[in-house]
Amino acid sequence: MYQRILVPTDGSDYAERAGQRAVHLAEAFDATVVLLNVVDLDAQAGPFSAGGIGEEYVDRLKAAGHETIEETASTLAGEVETDVVTGRPAEAILEYADEQDVDLIAMGTRGRTGVQRYVMGSVTERVVSLADIPVLTVRDIETSGVDGYDDVIIPTDGSDAAATAIDHGLAVAKQFDARV
Repeated sequence: MYQRILVPTDGSDYAERAGQRAVHLAEAFDATVVLLNVVDLDAQAGPFSAGGIGEEYVDRLKAAGHETIEETASTLAGEVETDVVTGRPAEAILEYADEQDVDLIAMGTRGRTGVQRYVMGSVTERVVSLADIPVLTVRDIETSGVDGYDDVIIPTDGSDAAATAIDHGLAVAKQFDARV
């Protein structure tokens, strides 16, 4: 079902947790995990950028992105592929997933609500809304390691999207001998 699993990372605990889930799924499905860091040049330039960002500064930002990926990779079991791209995070993630034939995106989410969510937005929410492939969202709610799935809940509303989710939920349940 999955051959390439993309894990966008900003170095947060949330992204690390998504990486752990992705590695576990990759082992079960014999898939490859790809860690991706997106350097948002617009955000780095700020609202008063008068001429863009210099090449040296972009190189430093990309180097920091590679460091972030290496830190995340060091916390994960197994080998992973890595990449750093520039762009607006949600759009760059979706474009990368499409260009690299990714089958699943695993992303951490902070679970913001209310005004904070409205003001800050959510890269994960945008990816979930616009992705043509499944997106696994993971909250950093526990500190123990990932050891599989015992139960898989598959909510449905009868839509085509729900039918696709059923197929993926059943495939995951089968790989882990989980109850649906």
